[in-house]
Amino acid sequence: MCLIRSMPYIRGMGEAKGGTIFDCLDYREFLRQRYQTFKRKSPAFSYRYIAGKVGMDAGSLNGILKGKRKLDPALAGKVAQVFGLNIYEKGYFEALVLYCQAKNHSERTILLEKLLRLRGIQIKKLEGRQFEFYRKWYYSALRELLSCHPGPCDASALGKLLRPPISAQETREALRLLLDLGLIEAKGDGTYQASESLITSGEGARAAAMNDFHLAMAGLAAQAIHDIDPGERDFSALTLNCSPEALQDVKGILSQARREILQRVEKDVRSEIVLQINFQAFPLSRRLGPGAK
Repeated sequence: MCLIRSMPYIRGMGEAKGGTIFDCLDYREFLRQRYQTFKRKSPAFSYRYIAGKVGMDAGSLNGILKGKRKLDPALAGKVAQVFGLNIYEKGYFEALVLYCQAKNHSERTILLEKLLRLRGIQIKKLEGRQFEFYRKWYYSALRELLSCHPGPCDASALGKLLRPPISAQETREALRLLLDLGLIEAKGDGTYQASESLITSGEGARAAAMNDFHLAMAGLAAQAIHDIDPGERDFSALTLNCSPEALQDVKGILSQARREILQRVEKDVRSEIVLQINFQAFPLSRRLGPGAK
């Protein structure tokens, strides 16, 4: 999850709780919902019926819908046909299967961009631009900079205030994006100011659009160890063992910490710098004991 202070809410890209295939980023969730809809209309629409049409056994289909097995991409077209998808929906579904089962971040990014293109006739332009917003670390940094330092007319001078600095061309492109999204406003004197409100990227599949953002920020954090004086930064780490229940509690504590930090910063009467805070918590081992995978 990413939470950026003083930014307007933009609808993200999550799994559908209804609607069309173009609202989904999880093919299993779509199939489960579509199956329930078809089943209510016709009791004969069963796992056995679907499996026979597709060319697999009912047990395998059940495992796919429960997330325990992967759908063979070669069968995605047949599955789409059985579930009543038209030619455009079928193309999206086939790409969605590949996206959900991608082996690495680069592959997922390419497939996500393809999904966004395929969704183009179904979604507002703003959603595609939101994905672009998280592609560059300096988009959010520049927007926050304008909250404490109204932008000068000279894009080169504004870009040099960031750390590390960005070029005048990068600054101009960032300003155009922020204006398109309504995240900043152009003033009559040629400067810019940030609009007032809050954005959160949300949880779940919506975070897939932010992998590049998190990778970029991780890279900047590593660079900061060498380039920034210890008095201006804070790096710490904990390595410990815990239960799955304790992990959920830790996530709750981090969530509360984010809210408290936001509340503290909102009380500032003046701002002079843009601060990046990375929260990182992830397992360094496989799960042990009952229920381990």
